[in-house]
Amino acid sequence: MLYLLLSADKDRYALPAAEIIEVVPLVQLKNFRYGIPEIAGVFNYHGVMTPVIDLSVILTDRPSKILLSSRIVLRKFIPEPGTSRTLGLLGERIVGTFRCSERDLHLPGVNLQQVPFLGRIIPDEEGMIQEILPDRLISDSIREALINHSEFQT
Repeated sequence: MLYLLLSADKDRYALPAAEIIEVVPLVQLKNFRYGIPEIAGVFNYHGVMTPVIDLSVILTDRPSKILLSSRIVLRKFIPEPGTSRTLGLLGERIVGTFRCSERDLHLPGVNLQQVPFLGRIIPDEEGMIQEILPDRLISDSIREALINHSEFQT
């Protein structure tokens, strides 16, 4: 399995690469200040206003830092059955990819029901990497904003 490696504070995370459309440099985002801190804003991706979710807000309760290694990871998002659109995930310290096999993925040994977007653990020589389950990242409040606000309609 191929993963994109990113960090937030001192923790490392892995996003499945199979679902990634493209990784683009951080660009200026238009922020609408909806009161949903997870929504960093929107940007123009090939002529389409594309919403961006801030992974650092979800993972660490603080906005992403503007670093040379900050990137927007683009992937498909299904807001409602039968629909699809591109969604950006803003992450810090996106440093590359790595491969691991299914046997390298371990259950965390604790109940992660409160954080359903966190998956298995991948131990390596530097410590542990937490798998992110992107389809579970979008809370009901974020989904509602992405579906119902005209600014986010394509």
